[in-house]
Amino acid sequence: MANITVGLIPSPDMPHKIINKIYDELPRAIQEQTDYDGWHFDKHVASIVGTAEHMDKAMDIAANMKKQKEWDYAICITDLPNFSNHKTVICDINYDNNIALISLPVLGAVKLKKKLKHFITYVIQLLHNGSSDQQLLNKRHFKLTQFNTVIPNEDTDDQNHERIVVKSTTLGWFHLIAGMTYANEPWSAIFDFKK
Repeated sequence: MANITVGLIPSPDMPHKIINKIYDELPRAIQEQTDYDGWHFDKHVASIVGTAEHMDKAMDIAANMKKQKEWDYAICITDLPNFSNHKTVICDINYDNNIALISLPVLGAVKLKKKLKHFITYVIQLLHNGSSDQQLLNKRHFKLTQFNTVIPNEDTDDQNHERIVVKSTTLGWFHLIAGMTYANEPWSAIFDFKK
């Protein structure tokens, strides 16, 4: 079997920092899940993925970058929130283009590196196999959080686009607020006040 390349497209700031911390661990993490050692990762920081006015275009940007760089899969990681019917969206997946968009704040602020690494490997399995064991996602690193997979309303003709949302609205918002607070690094402002 040929090598498989996964392109990671983080927005600047927190997504880029977290990706840098887990980047070297990802090939081994996905290898353990798939029993295949031909996984390679590439990354490209894209500021347009982190701007609100272009959130709806992030999937198109990922598809174009994937094609240009000849990646097999592309995953955007943004620090912006995403919503669907009042539920927080952790991930959008397009199976036709083999791309996904992960909203980092919805993972919360606790054990963020482990959660992101686990969620990226979970999404890669979804894209690669067309399915994965959602119970594994729910129980391993997200003990209190349950997820649902839904088809976006605006894509009723497209059955190859799925969204993973947090089942509980309250818990989803709690994680989102904690995650956005962590992403803004308020502790850095305290040091500025001391100066």
